[in-house]
Amino acid sequence: MKRVPRILIVCLVVLCPYLLNGQIVLSSIATAEASSKNPDLTDQLEADLMVRLSEGDTASYEAFVLFDISSIDAELVTRATLITPGGQHNPDGVTMADPYWIDMYGCNTTEWPDTFTWNTTREMHKGSLLASENIQGFSYTYTFSGDSVTNWLKAKRSEGATELAFRFHARDIHPYDIWIAGTW
Repeated sequence: MKRVPRILIVCLVVLCPYLLNGQIVLSSIATAEASSKNPDLTDQLEADLMVRLSEGDTASYEAFVLFDISSIDAELVTRATLITPGGQHNPDGVTMADPYWIDMYGCNTTEWPDTFTWNTTREMHKGSLLASENIQGFSYTYTFSGDSVTNWLKAKRSEGATELAFRFHARDIHPYDIWIAGTW
């Protein structure tokens, strides 16, 4: 499922005369979410992506993001950071959960199913934990970065990959979801 991109990867690179400020900024080319509550339905809304782990996995959500990395020279990358807006979807008067950890995994495949559902995304679960972020408020910008993110991007690009996919998963059970990458 295609959505309006709002998630970025910023790659700091060895300074080159043709790069502005020594960085490359890539926008996501596709985003999608899957829900255990409706495991055979495709999310048709162009809105934020929800992430949540529910009791018994009965109303969990996972978000997926796809990037085109074909313009990156892996040898020049010194740091890769994924940047996204995000926040908690708590009703008014409900205290924000702290911590509310979201884990970002690198997907081993960029083959998105024709129908993007909870049941069709299981192959995308095979991947490494790359970074985590504590989503602490209603509307902030969050960064998922570190050596694991940088090394994974560089390795995939060096292997000839032209796309990367990430999966966002809530670490702990919470009564409310978080949102990332709103499109409004």
